Amino acid sequence: MTIYMDEIIQNIIKTDHQARKIIDEARKERESHESDMAKEIEDYKYNAFKDIWEKIDGYTEEQNTATAEKIRLIEESAQSQIAGMKEKADRNRDEWVKQLFEKVLAGEIG
Repeated sequence: MTIYMDEIIQNIIKTDHQARKIIDEARKERESHESDMAKEIEDYKYNAFKDIWEKIDGYTEEQNTATAEKIRLIEESAQSQIAGMKEKADRNRDEWVKQLFEKVLAGEIG
């Protein structure tokens, strides 16, 4: 009977070691899966935010291009208006000087 008890105890110990080994392997596998899932989540976040930042950058670039074009048109218009005023001043200078001189002589100015 002692031999039989020794075998039972040995089987219990062997089964316990096997169970611990299985539990340890399962724990390692779970940790590996958790690590893989965490990496996948980080990759997903990175890709999602990357797409968002690329869209924002594209939108900002479009806005900058549109703003630069508006500024160019405003500057072009301003230059055209300045050129027109200068041309008008050059054309009418003698007449305006004459009118101003007559008003000074008439006492309307000064």
